[in-house]
Amino acid sequence: MLVRKLLAWAAEAPPNERAPAAAALARALMDRTLLPVEQDEAEMALTVLADDSSPLVRRALAAELAPRADAPRHILLTLAHDQTDVAEPILRQSGALSPAELIDCARMGGAPAHMAIASRADTPPAVCAALADACGREAALSLLANAGAHCDGATLGRLTERFCDDVEVREALLAREDLPPASRAALVDATASALRALVMERGWMSGERVERAVREASDQGVVAVPRDGQDEALALVRSLRGRGRLTPALLLRGILSGDQMLLAAALAELGGVDFARAQGYVAAPEGPGFAALCARAELPEALVEVFRAAALAARRWRNESDVIEGGRLIREIVDPVLAAAEKAAPGPAGDGAPVVALLRRLQSEAIRREARNFQHKVREIPLTVDVRGRPQTAESVLQRRIASLFRAPRAA
Repeated sequence: MLVRKLLAWAAEAPPNERAPAAAALARALMDRTLLPVEQDEAEMALTVLADDSSPLVRRALAAELAPRADAPRHILLTLAHDQTDVAEPILRQSGALSPAELIDCARMGGAPAHMAIASRADTPPAVCAALADACGREAALSLLANAGAHCDGATLGRLTERFCDDVEVREALLAREDLPPASRAALVDATASALRALVMERGWMSGERVERAVREASDQGVVAVPRDGQDEALALVRSLRGRGRLTPALLLRGILSGDQMLLAAALAELGGVDFARAQGYVAAPEGPGFAALCARAELPEALVEVFRAAALAARRWRNESDVIEGGRLIREIVDPVLAAAEKAAPGPAGDGAPVVALLRRLQSEAIRREARNFQHKVREIPLTVDVRGRPQTAESVLQRRIASLFRAPRAA
């Protein structure tokens, strides 16, 4: 009887009075303070109020029902597809909506709906995937910042495809530890392209020099991308191949950094063989299978012996050290490969071969890295005090040690 009176009153009452009455009725229904016979009538009354002509009433109803996990689903769905300010609390908070219903809301809604769903305390993977296909940059940033959003590799890959040119989204993606290697490599390339455009615009370097610097920096970034097993390595290679980035120079940098998996994945993909087989050939490059696989992968013939020498040097290095420094060139691998290339190439000291020029640049990079490491170690040498009590800097200590190497030995 009470609910019927409320409905009759609501037909004539102004919105600012109907709104708190609707919220109170919703609270009574959810708290089960009504008589059993009134529960069903209250639900029917709320169904009517969910279609009230005043958004003030519908907002009050949505605010009351949004946190209630057992709220009537049909009322929630009505409010979830309402105008933005009514739907927002339902989309952001309601635990009663299924993933399929949230996906439908994401597809039908606009930017505010996407923002609300992206900010949910628990956003299932399928919902995140739907948002990645439809949302704008603000919702993408919200989704990436939300610890409760369960974004899988495919979702992060889709966000990478759509927003790789957006600086903020790119940084948010790169900050994630679970970003797939293929996506990380694509973002590395996008960052490199942005830097290229900036340098060209400012005129800091010539066009050709910029292109080379950016390409080599991008290659270094791609090689440094961490990969967990053959599936991620193959996915990375396929992504690089699709973007025209799977070059001999990149593969050479990889193997010269001690990374045998990247070369194995590339040969498997290009040669159409399974990964385990390709990995076996890369691990035993002195055998005929390695050259045959390189030929099948259409690797330039002039580079086959270079890659063979690199794989051998990388194997020796791995036998001696388990430390691979994330894409950084290893001089103990670079030096013997360069020597072999110079010996095999035409002209004095191999000057006529482009691969020799490339290897010399890579050797120079490796040497400069060693020098920077040396400088870092120098700075970590603590201050000492000489016999006269004067403090000596790290540089002065090192200078004395180096100078002592050039002193002639004293006569006996």
